[in-house]
This record gives sequence, C-alpha cells and structure tokens, in this order.
Amino acid sequence: MSFKRQNGAAFLVGTLACTMLLSTLNITAFAQDAPDYGVVFENFEHGGPAAYEIREGDLLAYVQSGMAYDSPAASNFITVVNVETRKILAQVAVPMPEGYQSHGLGISANGEWIYVPSLPGKSKKLHVLDGRTLKLAQTLDLGARQHHIDEGSIKRNDQFVMVDTGSPELGQVLLDPNNENAVIGTIPYYVVGGKAYSSWSTPDGAYAYVTVAPHIRSRNGWISKVDLKTFKEVQVIEVGVKPIWVAFSNDGTTAWVSNGGSADESLEDRTVTEIKIGQGDEKDTVVGSVSLPGSPYGLVLTADGKKLYAASKTYGPKEASTSVFVVDTQTKKLVGEVEVGEQPDHLFLSPDGREVWVGENRGNQVSIIDVETDTVTERLVMPGDVHTVRFVQY
Repeated sequence: MSFKRQNGAAFLVGTLACTMLLSTLNITAFAQDAPDYGVVFENFEHGGPAAYEIREGDLLAYVQSGMAYDSPAASNFITVVNVETRKILAQVAVPMPEGYQSHGLGISANGEWIYVPSLPGKSKKLHVLDGRTLKLAQTLDLGARQHHIDEGSIKRNDQFVMVDTGSPELGQVLLDPNNENAVIGTIPYYVVGGKAYSSWSTPDGAYAYVTVAPHIRSRNGWISKVDLKTFKEVQVIEVGVKPIWVAFSNDGTTAWVSNGGSADESLEDRTVTEIKIGQGDEKDTVVGSVSLPGSPYGLVLTADGKKLYAASKTYGPKEASTSVFVVDTQTKKLVGEVEVGEQPDHLFLSPDGREVWVGENRGNQVSIIDVETDTVTERLVMPGDVHTVRFVQY
C-alpha cells in the first residue's frame, strides 16, 4: 500500500503550498485556532407548533429533494412521509442562500435535528432544521462545501452525526446531536492519506470507514479505517477503482464497498468489494469482488445480509441509468436487475427490512423496491432531484 502514502503526501504538499500562498496574500483560508475547530455556529429561533403530527409507533421517512441534475425545483425541499400509509405529512422549502443545492440528508435518531448539506463549491454552511417545527435552527459555517452525512442508519445509538466536507483541514466532522451539535472531532485529509470522498460509521459507532481515491483514476483506491475515539487511522484496506459507498451488515461483521471505476469504458473495474471485518485484534480482510455491468454507487444490504443492492449511476441526461443491481452475497453473483427511474443514487433499507427506498437524481422521485420480489411497488414523486431518505421510528 505504499502508493497510498505517496499519493497522500503529494496531496498534502499541494494543500500546504496553497495554504502558504494564501498566507502571503493575507487571506485566511480557515480559522484553525478558533473554538470548535473553526466551525462558526449561528442559532435561530425555531420554536412553535409542530409541522406534522407524530403518533407513537409511527415510522416516518424524511426525503431530501433539491435543485441539481436539471431539477425542476426552485428550492431545496424536505418531505415527511408516513411509511405505512405513504401519506405526505409535511413538505417545506429549506431556507438556503442562492446557489446552494441540497445534497443528501442526515437526521438524529430521535428526529430532533435534520441536517441539510450543500455540494456546490460556494456552499460553506450546513443547515440544521428543527425536526418537529421544520424551521431553521442552526447554520454551521464549515468553510467548505458538504457532501454526504452518515447519521448511522443502523447504529445502535445516537452518539454522533458525521459530515463530509471539502475542507482538507476538517475532512469529516463529527457533531454531537445531544449537545446542540457541538463538534466532537474531525478526520482531516492527512489522517486518511488523501482526498476523502465520503465516510460511514460501523454499526457500533466505533470506527469510520473513509473512501479515498488516488489522483490517477485507473489505480485502486482504499478504505481508511479510523478509530472514532482517537481519530487515528488504524488500518488501510485496498479496494477497487474509485471507492464510493460502504454498506455494513447489521451484525457488523461484513462491509461492502462500491467501486465506481475509471473514466475508461474499456476497463472492467466497476465492482463491489466484500470486506470481512476483523473482530478483537484481527485486521479487516478483503474477501473478493463482484463485477457489475454498470458503475455502482449507493449500496444497501438486506437485514439478513443475503442480498446486496447497488445503484447503477450515470451522470449525463441522455443515457441516464435506470438500474439497481441485486447481488447474492453468498454465491457472489449478480442475480437480478430492478428497473427504477432515471439516475438512481442513494439506497436505504426500511427499518422493518421489507423495502429498499431508491433516491433518483433525474427521476425526481423515490422508487420503493419490495425485497422479497425485487419489484418496484410504488413511486413517490418529489419536487426535485432526490439523493437521500432517512427513517425515524417513533
């Protein structure tokens, strides 16, 4: 894995050079000595009546839809859906500045906070809504755009919310949802040896798995496994080309990684890689990979871990993918392909394990796949492009 450190070093040299240049121009790139790792908080009045009714036992889905990918929407929206009845309980436009495009969604386990990231380069602030009133409660100026948010959809507790940022100094930022979203710690790029793409936490919340790709796209990337108590890297796991997404089994013994592949269409490097997670003092080991006919992006495992769903993502409007691949994790073979709407992206398993909810960038909807039959049973139309769905059981 020496290639990893070489690429990481090259990236850091470039980062330091840019920082030195900014200092000579008397421009502050980021306030490293400021409280909370330089993150600037602004709080807003967010009280008032609840925006929707919650009854004991309700399972609700929170759907993000935005203005990217030629979306028809004029705003970034949060939609609250009753999973059982499919009824929309509330739909609000997030008060974000011009140029912001929501890109994903995080929510605390008890539904108190909703986190709305924005991907465009000028997007510096993470927006946090009150989960009951759906009013803006906080903004966190992270000094850089935000990508995905892993709020730990299968974690057993609500220790933190992990936000991907485009800041080399911050990298992944962990927030405490139980303490007004105070910063717990960060995983800068130098810790993972390069530019992180995204990150996921293990079901027990002990480790972050950060996907990292080298500058040469045809070379294999890696997973940086980071201890979330010490914020130090404990293992480097070489996977495939352009690693993107990580999906964990419920028991925390297995992880699967989607490898999007290189720009060269002739290369057969679009794969999903299985990792056996070491227990105790054991190291993680790569079990093998399964090739797919399209570029995998979002992943999710069934509750029993026997099937893996992988969204086939393309970016152009002319040849937008409409496929979700189904892999048998025991035979390590592609066993199915479910047709959904245009450009499926993120995938989420319902808490009861019966359905996979598919966010579609260009379909502007959520397709719901029945896990038993691998067929689409319903499509929920949204105002704009959909990346993320999060569930809360009340």
